[in-house]
Amino acid sequence: DDQRHFIGHFRWRHSRLHHCQTKPEPLACSPVHLARRRDTSLLLVKDPPRKILPRVTAADIVFLIGCAALIIPTMIGVARFSWTTEQGGHGPIVLATGIWLLLREIKDAKAERTVPKHAWLAVAGIAICLATFLIARITGILEIEAMSMYPALLLGLYLLVGGAFLRAIWFPLVYLALVLPPPDSVVAAVTQ
Repeated sequence: DDQRHFIGHFRWRHSRLHHCQTKPEPLACSPVHLARRRDTSLLLVKDPPRKILPRVTAADIVFLIGCAALIIPTMIGVARFSWTTEQGGHGPIVLATGIWLLLREIKDAKAERTVPKHAWLAVAGIAICLATFLIARITGILEIEAMSMYPALLLGLYLLVGGAFLRAIWFPLVYLALVLPPPDSVVAAVTQ
């Protein structure tokens, strides 16, 4: 019988069907495809691992620079004024676990990047969020600044990857919203 093993990329080739069925599957934790060839031999091939970021485009770089311009000053303020209190002490833990969860979900997402159908709505939403962000930044209202930054980032991500991909990674995006401090009026209404 013709049997071959390749370490790293697992492949089995057998000349008879009954011989392949009696062999245990050595790589049960990963998805494996069984394909029948014309000469009635079987080929067992492991899927190649998916890359987290398949290719980086100019739009990706512009988006990352815009994210940094919004996130860095806001998160410095959140860390200084919210995370140092008892109410916001969970923020760094949520941020670290949220980033880990986001990277994990992006790696496992089956949806591909698409062009969004309603791009003009997203652009209008970004303009409104950025105007609100600018006003909140000038007046020093951290809660409104953070609450306008996050939708602007999500709308920018929608323009970049499309709605199907965002739906595939929805949970980490909702979870990361817990990093931001809620407005004091909301906290007062909920706790009283």
